[in-house]
Amino acid sequence: MTQQHSETLRYRGREYSLRVLPLEACDRPDVMQRMATFKGLSTGLWRGYAGAWAIRDGRLWLEELQATVQPLAGYDSQDSERDLSWLFCDDPAPVLADWFGGDLVTGCGKAERSSMHSYEHPRLRVFHVARGVVQRVEVRDNRVALRTGRKRYAVWLAVLEVI
Repeated sequence: MTQQHSETLRYRGREYSLRVLPLEACDRPDVMQRMATFKGLSTGLWRGYAGAWAIRDGRLWLEELQATVQPLAGYDSQDSERDLSWLFCDDPAPVLADWFGGDLVTGCGKAERSSMHSYEHPRLRVFHVARGVVQRVEVRDNRVALRTGRKRYAVWLAVLEVI
C-alpha cells in the first residue's frame, strides 16, 4: 500500500504530521455532501484533500484545505481545486473542529526508518480531544515498538500537560 500524504498539525510554533484524519469525523450534512465529490489524483492522496490543522488556546482548528473535486455533470469536464471556504462556506476560516472527538497522534523525536516506505518516531504525542477542545496531551514511548518492528503505540511515558 502506498504511503499516504499526511495532514499537518501546528502546535507551539512547530509543524507535525498527523496520523489521523480529523475531517473524516465531520458529520455536518452540507460538508459531507461536498466531501463526497473529493477525487484522489495520486496513489499518495486517495482521499482527495490535504488539510492543515492547528491547536491554539486549547482548541483544534482547521486552518487550510486543498482539495480536488470531480466535475459535476453538465459543467466543465476538468477536475477543479477547492479550498476551505468552499467546504465550510458558512464559516469563516479557520474553522473550529467542534465535530472532532478522539485522539490526534503525532511523532516526537527524530524519525527512524521502520520499513522501506515508513518512518516511526521514538515517542508519540497524543492529544485527547472532545468536541474540538484538547482535554490533555500525553507522550507515549514508542521505542519498544521500533525495536520489535511493531507499529502499535507502546507504553505510556508521561503526562506532559493538562490543558
